[in-house]
Amino acid sequence: MSDTRGRCSYCYLDAGRSNVKMCARCRWTQEWRDAIQRWSLWALNLRNQPDNFLSKHLFCVELVKRDNVQNPRKQFRMIAGEVMTREKVLSLITEMKCPARAINSFKNDLRGNHTVQIMIIAEGLVKFLWFGQRDPVTGQTVPLKDLSEDPDHANIFAQYWEEAMIDVIQKGDPTLTNDYPKNVVFKMLPNLKGIVSRPKDGSGPITVTRRK
Repeated sequence: MSDTRGRCSYCYLDAGRSNVKMCARCRWTQEWRDAIQRWSLWALNLRNQPDNFLSKHLFCVELVKRDNVQNPRKQFRMIAGEVMTREKVLSLITEMKCPARAINSFKNDLRGNHTVQIMIIAEGLVKFLWFGQRDPVTGQTVPLKDLSEDPDHANIFAQYWEEAMIDVIQKGDPTLTNDYPKNVVFKMLPNLKGIVSRPKDGSGPITVTRRK
């Protein structure tokens, strides 16, 4: 029987005495959680999806551990990412021989149309994360789809997210996620049918005004 004093306090897997508070996978996830949520919204492209899209799809990333790295933000690098159907995720975790209780839990865990589901694969193990948005007054879950977002811009962000996310995680700095919209806008400058502008002091969002 494994030593329970060496278990991760987050996922409760055996992490060893030196990692007694949290295993490497969970420490990395905690450091990157906010960034991952932003990448998931770009990838899922909710602005251009049907209202039931989130109930049928997950945002998935695969990581591999780096050797001899102590900084928790840099302990893993990303090798792939994909928006997967629930059917594909079920097939994948079955092929990975995940415990039957975990597979059944996934089958029964239906989060509906207003919750983003995230799957992280690392070191042969799977971790699921979820997040949604609630009305600050009523506390009710509300849709994550932003109808004010330009559909064309949303499509562009969904086109380039995987390569950009891999690069940001490789650099080990979650705050670089903030640069993704700006980088995509400048990358697409020759093809944009609009005028790109930004505040003179460099703060605030970059906007694209459509040419008439």
